Amino acid sequence: MDKTKTYIKMCGCPEVQGQWKHKVGNWVHAEHKTGAIWLPRQDQIQEMIFDVDDGIQTIATDIAEFSVSQIGSSISIQGTMEQLLLAFYMHEKHNLFWEDDKWTKT
Repeated sequence: MDKTKTYIKMCGCPEVQGQWKHKVGNWVHAEHKTGAIWLPRQDQIQEMIFDVDDGIQTIATDIAEFSVSQIGSSISIQGTMEQLLLAFYMHEKHNLFWEDDKWTKT
């Protein structure tokens, strides 16, 4: 589970926090100023992106194509699988990219 400062920052936006369904087993990062920030696991991010009927091959292909498309760009994700999946979610659902430590429109 990614608990890095980068991932916490990536998760601390309304697009992600608005998806939070409070359940036992959720990971959160608690800060005095911001309160709790939900840190979605890989399976939770996948649920936010894909339909239940999508097979693993579809999921893997879509994420691989996204990852390859980012190679050499200034918005390349170099981090954990959670960061890659979250970047893919934000791109697909909200047309946002992680660049210079913030989400930006393309």
